[in-house]
Parts: sequence; structure tokens; C-alpha cells
Amino acid sequence: VDGMGLWDEAPPRDFVGMPRLTPRMTARIQGFPDDWQFFGRKTAAYRQIGNAFPPPVAKAVAGQIFTALAAKRIYKVAL
Repeated sequence: VDGMGLWDEAPPRDFVGMPRLTPRMTARIQGFPDDWQFFGRKTAAYRQIGNAFPPPVAKAVAGQIFTALAAKRIYKVAL
């Protein structure tokens, strides 16, 4: 993958060389659903995707937090 340029479309199947990924392709790698919308131009979309906490990771972390909270009693500490 060549990080030096931006593409609008995926490379053709017979492409030879180092492909550039489209914003949609990078979003898929990060786990975003295909209907997820990014705003701004391509550079802004790449930045949003790169800085994101991927949805599958967020779901896994939230699930573990929920499990931990459901399994333990929470005691209030007097300050």
C-alpha cells in the first residue's frame, strides 16, 4: 500500500504494483460498516478513519466493561 496518494476508486483486478487505498477501503479495514458516512474531503476522511477507535474494538471494550460491572457490586465510598 502506498500512503503517498489518494484514490477515488479501487484498483482494477489486473493492477500490478503498489495500490493506493480509497477512504472506503481504509474504513472497511478499520471495521466501519459500508453505510458509515465521513464528512469533508478525502484527506479529512482519511484523518477521521485513522484517528478513529474502530467500531469492533469499541464494541468489544464496551462488552467487557458491561460484563465486569454486571458481575460485581459497586460500593459507594464516602469522601
